[in-house]
Amino acid sequence: MKKVLNSPGLKMTRITLMLALILSPFLLCNAVFAISDPDSSPTITKVKANRNLIETGDVLLYGDYFIPYASVPSTSASDSFIFRLLDGTTEKGIITPYSLMDNGYNRGCFSFYFSAADNLTWDVAYTIRISQNPSQFDDPTYVDYIMSSASYTGSTDQKDNQTELAINIIAMATRLENYYDDYDFLDTGPAGTVLSSPIGETYFRNVIYGVQGMASSLFMVQALELDTTDIDWTTNQTDTYQSRFAGTWVGENATATGEEFNLSAQSVMGLALILPICFGSVILSSIKWKKAEPGFVVSAVALIPALLMGWVPTALFATVYQTMGIYLAYVWFYSRG
Repeated sequence: MKKVLNSPGLKMTRITLMLALILSPFLLCNAVFAISDPDSSPTITKVKANRNLIETGDVLLYGDYFIPYASVPSTSASDSFIFRLLDGTTEKGIITPYSLMDNGYNRGCFSFYFSAADNLTWDVAYTIRISQNPSQFDDPTYVDYIMSSASYTGSTDQKDNQTELAINIIAMATRLENYYDDYDFLDTGPAGTVLSSPIGETYFRNVIYGVQGMASSLFMVQALELDTTDIDWTTNQTDTYQSRFAGTWVGENATATGEEFNLSAQSVMGLALILPICFGSVILSSIKWKKAEPGFVVSAVALIPALLMGWVPTALFATVYQTMGIYLAYVWFYSRG
């Protein structure tokens, strides 16, 4: 019995079975994951390039792709196709398509982003290559698209590039909506057209990493940096208001009247028009409602156009409003306590 169990033929059978068990996962993977070629050659269109979007010197290349499959494979396009950016034989970048609609096949968008540190050369005829992943195709091939100078924007200003990118993304989203009836990529916000939530935002966030910082106007909720720059406050604008009627009959008459009483034209108009309105409002309010607050409200409203017309001195306007603020603080915090 021992001789039978240890025979050379039986040992070979055991070794064969062990090798089959070890290699079977790899053989099964090749059999399960290999997919058929697209219905026709993939294409790349509408390629654009913008720069200085987040920092000076950065570059974003983006566009549309079409990997036609009438019968969509179950394997994600991110596992079966690879996008490469080539400068001759030098690979500058590599990405995979984002799989949302049709598992990433048929119509979609792509992008390559390079920071200033990557130092990508501007206005170069780069090659964008769509390659079949060797792990998914029996005989993998590729298709090349050569960029032209027309793809590159002529602007260097950051705001102009961000605006142009936003316009191009809206155009890309519109083309996707026309192709995919079940998906809405765009919506209408208070400031105009924005990416829909969650479909539009989700798709383009994954296609263009950092897109919210590059084209914030496309998002309903935007992250904005506060402007903390110190402001040098001046009276230049109110000085302009004060000379609004200079050289007109209103200004000449006000000046002539002021000279009779040794007053400025502003003081004349303030005493003749604005002061009666303010005092009259307070008096009438006190008589009718037994309180002065409604009259103060009318006075505050009357003082604003008076300043714009140049009929109230700036110092007087500021003093009155500061007094009103103090009074309101007293009413809110002390008079009822």
